[in-house]
Amino acid sequence: MEYSKEQIHQMMKDERYPLCNKYDCDWILDNAMGSHNLWLQE
Repeated sequence: MEYSKEQIHQMMKDERYPLCNKYDCDWILDNAMGSHNLWLQE
């Protein structure tokens, strides 16, 4: 199943990680290296 860009952006916005929400979703996806590294850091 493929998700639209908007669906992916919505899934990435998590209120538990307010600092991560400040980053551009496209930048995060373009530089992804496995798990959501910013969430792990926060």
